[in-house]
Amino acid sequence: MQHNQLLLLTTVTLTSLVGCAYKPKALPIRQIQEYPNVVVQQDTSLAAEQWNRTTSSHVLGQPVNSKGFVPLLVVVKNNGSNRAIIDGDRIVLEDGQGQLHERVDTEIVLKKCEKSVALHFAFFGALAGLSAGDYNKKMAEDWRDKEFPSQVVLEPYMSTAGLLFYRIEDEASVSGSRLLVPLAAWGKDDYEEVSCVLP
Repeated sequence: MQHNQLLLLTTVTLTSLVGCAYKPKALPIRQIQEYPNVVVQQDTSLAAEQWNRTTSSHVLGQPVNSKGFVPLLVVVKNNGSNRAIIDGDRIVLEDGQGQLHERVDTEIVLKKCEKSVALHFAFFGALAGLSAGDYNKKMAEDWRDKEFPSQVVLEPYMSTAGLLFYRIEDEASVSGSRLLVPLAAWGKDDYEEVSCVLP
């Protein structure tokens, strides 16, 4: 009986440790002209796509949609011969009712999605607690690397891509929403909005 209990405990602990291994995945970025909603405006090409729970789970390790966040992959290309500046902090999502949603800081999403180190420690022991902590650290590093920067200087004929999060409970309502990206020509203070509609 004790042998079976030990075997069960070992199996549960190993399963917990394996489940805590975070494996970073590359952003699934395509050529910008391949996106169905690509828009060309003011020497700039813009496209964006909403990730469903399957894509979120595959690329981010978990379905952040179930926590009330919608992840959007944003791709921007500078088609002109001058530098352009993107104000990533002010990229907003306008829904079908005209409401504007500001991007949610990645740190907030991380806090909602990280594994509980204390819980893993309490139920599975020190190794599981350390493994959960390592999972959270690797996940945070990966998500920060993937996020769309707060400001981007886009060189001529170059492109950039990154991930944005928006707090929207009904992810189905994002379809048909407009993503508004503030963009300015190099050396100018006036930002103009480039926008695309989400499929």
